[in-house]
Order: sequence, then C-alpha cells, then structure tokens
Amino acid sequence: MAVWAIGDIQGCYDELSRLIEKLAYDPARDTLWFCGDLVNRGGQSLQVLRLVKSLGERTVVTLGNHDLSLLAVGARSEQDQAKVNPELREILFAPDRTELLDWLRRRPLLHSDRSLNMMIVHAGLAPSWDVARAESVAREIEARLRADYGLDQPLVIQFLNYLKDIANGTFGMSFRFARMPVIDVIWTGLSITPIIALAAGVPIFGVCLGLQAL
Repeated sequence: MAVWAIGDIQGCYDELSRLIEKLAYDPARDTLWFCGDLVNRGGQSLQVLRLVKSLGERTVVTLGNHDLSLLAVGARSEQDQAKVNPELREILFAPDRTELLDWLRRRPLLHSDRSLNMMIVHAGLAPSWDVARAESVAREIEARLRADYGLDQPLVIQFLNYLKDIANGTFGMSFRFARMPVIDVIWTGLSITPIIALAAGVPIFGVCLGLQAL
C-alpha cells in the first residue's frame, strides 16, 4: 500500500494523467492525496475535476485558493460567471457543473492521518497553530460551505426539503443562477420565449407570403 501526495495540479490534466500512470497507481491498495488547487492556469481544469472525482474513495482532496475561488464564482449570477477566464467558464457552463461543484464543495480544507503522523493542507498553516487548532478552524469553514447549500444535512433530509420546496412552489434554489428560486429562473426563461418565437416567426411569415405571391 502506498500513499502518494501530489501538489497543485492547476488544470494540468495531461501531466496528471502521466504522473498517475508513472506511479502505477492501484485504487485497490493505494491512496492519492491532492493538496489543493485542482483548477486554473493549466487549460484543462474541467478534465482534471472529472478525473479526480472519478478516482473515488481512494483519494483525498483538500481545497486550495483556486478551488475556493471557483466555488465563489459559481455562486454568482450567470452574467458574472461568464466574465471569468475561459478555463473556469468551461467548468461553470458544463452539463455536469452542479455535480462537480457539489463534489468540490464537500472536500475538506485539511486532512490528517494520525496513523501516518501526516497532515496535508494547501499553502501551509499559521506558525502559532497546532494541529487541533487547525482542524477546528478547518471544520468550521467546511461546515459553513456545506450549510449554505444544505449539503450538511443527511440525504433523506435534503430530499424532504426538496419536496417541501416543490410544495411551496419555489422548486428550491438554483445553484447556477446566483441562488435564485428555480421558479423565478423558469419564469424568466418563459418570458423571453414568446419574443424569440415572434422574432423567428416574422421572417417565416414573410417568406410564405412571398411564395404565395409568385
């Protein structure tokens, strides 16, 4: 059994794939520790997230500042999300973005393994902190990240809350559109649909009249 600790990936999917291959990583017996900053700069952040997520329970990922920045941007309006660099936009507008961001939001800020007498955290700790203090602060921030989206609740409670949101007509809060109620997102889309249909229908109607006049 081997435990491999890997530093900042920062969107370098090709290099990460070659490294995992070189390590002869075996998910049945080995563990990979990723020390934060999975995304940004390397050009392949979406592929990195999908790969690391697919590795399953034999991996540990601690959040870095670039990962936290991605989560923060993902909570803003779609207009603000569209202003970030193309690499992060690819994640924010991917079909599996909600699944990926939810998975990322559940990662810890700090991981310690007392059997190995080792701990990983991105960028280091304040010199005055001991392990207990660092773990306490990390758990507090992690709880806040998950509570904002109800992810700290058991799945049964999350499902019941979803049913309650359906019953009250909001359908819950959108993860993609700056925490707007889903029903507001739907109505916004419906209000634009007749305008698009009218704009598309006018030239078609004109062509039909022209054909009849021939």
